[in-house]
Amino acid sequence: LEAFESTVAPELGVVLASARAPTLPASVADDVELITGLQLPHHDTLPTARVTRAVRTADNTAAAQGSPALNCGQAGNGTLYMLFMPICKNGSLTQNQAAPCQAAPPVITSFDIMFEQSSVNHSTRVPVERVACQPSPYFPGMFCNVHTDGVKDGVSMQVYGRSVFADGSTSPWVYFQRVMPTLLSDPHVLYSLYSIPHDTEATSAQSQGMVQFSSASFSPRDLAQFVKTYDLPQPPVKIVGKNQPGYVNFEPQLDMQMLAGVGRGATTWAWINSGSGDFVDWAVAVNNATDAP
Repeated sequence: LEAFESTVAPELGVVLASARAPTLPASVADDVELITGLQLPHHDTLPTARVTRAVRTADNTAAAQGSPALNCGQAGNGTLYMLFMPICKNGSLTQNQAAPCQAAPPVITSFDIMFEQSSVNHSTRVPVERVACQPSPYFPGMFCNVHTDGVKDGVSMQVYGRSVFADGSTSPWVYFQRVMPTLLSDPHVLYSLYSIPHDTEATSAQSQGMVQFSSASFSPRDLAQFVKTYDLPQPPVKIVGKNQPGYVNFEPQLDMQMLAGVGRGATTWAWINSGSGDFVDWAVAVNNATDAP
């Protein structure tokens, strides 16, 4: 707590903000344009005309009133994508995709996503039926993703979210982070960016792979759809461990699909460690394996 200070603003209440500016090594300072992540803004960076309480306070008031936990976001090609966890008014998590918080009413009926660009606020209300959610296999909650359009590429933006309940109430706004919209990249864009001839392909004798922990898994069906969508060769896949449909996670999904998109045609390994395994166990297993990527 020594690293934070309290700022009192009538329109916001008590806001926690970092009292220490991030420092960068001189060797990389000229190449870093933006730092994002676990950051809370001072009140003068908030769109106060639309936000009544934009960040969580020390007593966790926002969480207790049902504000969503915003996890990550990206923007590009005119669209903002947000990943978050719904939280009920009593502070509990929910795994009910059709009626979030039905077991701890009031039910969440929609989510408001707001972003500020060039001092202009853009707010979109997204009904629950248009939100894609996936229950977490690790805790009694779920991850949801939503998108909204109207983003200007190349213009930095502040992102906020809140829940809307069946009784007509809304949770406090919560602040996510600053996002810099960029052009979204697909495998063909990456080949062009690095001047790789588009007919370049590996052979099945060449291999590549990804490693996951806590049983995080990928969907072979989604991988097949990805290579079909981008007209790529279907890679031979080898799985070490257990690939479980109930543990499909966006990280291994991204890894397998982008490996197939860049290392086209190469045998692609998914080395999946169970929840009881750790990094050292995996390193020893790779070292002892007679075959590895």
